Amino acid sequence: MGTATSVLITKCRRRLNETSDNLHTSDDLIAYADEAQKYFVRETRCLQGISSTAVADGTQGYSLPSDFLALRRVTFDGKKIFSVSFPEIDESGTNETDTSATGTPKNFYIYNQTVYLIPIPGSSANGESLKIYYYKFPATIDATTDTLETDVVYDDIIVAYMTYLAFLKDGEFDMADYHMSECNSKIISAKRQMSTDKLSRMPRFRAFRDWRSVEPFDNYYN
Repeated sequence: MGTATSVLITKCRRRLNETSDNLHTSDDLIAYADEAQKYFVRETRCLQGISSTAVADGTQGYSLPSDFLALRRVTFDGKKIFSVSFPEIDESGTNETDTSATGTPKNFYIYNQTVYLIPIPGSSANGESLKIYYYKFPATIDATTDTLETDVVYDDIIVAYMTYLAFLKDGEFDMADYHMSECNSKIISAKRQMSTDKLSRMPRFRAFRDWRSVEPFDNYYN
C-alpha cells in the first residue's frame, strides 16, 4: 500500500515553508502528486500488471489494457509467444485475411494498442488464455485520500517533483531546478537498484537454444 496523497502534500508544504493554501491550493498539490507519480513510473517502469483474455475462434486482435505502458511478455495457453515486426510480416508474405489459415498462435505484433495473433486462432484455440505481462501506468490521483501505487521508499522522489512544480508556479526557477535535479539523481539511483535486484538471482535453468538464431515465424518451441 502506497502513501496517502495528504501525507505527501504535508511534506511538500514543509519544503515550500508554507502552512496555508493561499498560493498552492490543495487541488494544485493533488495535481502535482499525480504528475509526479506518473513521471516517476514512466521513467522507472516500476509498476507491473497482467491481463488475461479468453481467445475466440477466428478473432485475431485483442486490446491492450487501458493502463498499458510497455510490454514485458505475452503467453498463449501458458506458453510464451514471440513478437514479430511489420518487416518480418512483409517478408514472410503472410496473408492475415486468410481465415482458413487458422491454428495455434505462435507470434504476435502490436499495432494501435492492439495485440494481433499469428496465425489467427482456430477452433482448437477457442477459449484458451492470452496473457499480457506489462509495465503499467498508475491511476489518476484526484483526491487527498487517494494513495499512491508506488512504494513508500520512493516518496522523497515524488515530493521532490511536487516541489519542483510548485516552484515553477512561483517563478522561482533556480529552486525549481534544484528540486528537479534532486528528483532525477534519485531516480537514477532507484533505477540502478531496481536493475541490481532483478539480477540478484541466477537463472535456475539454461536455455538449450540460442535466441540469436531464432528466425521469424519459426521460433516457438516447448
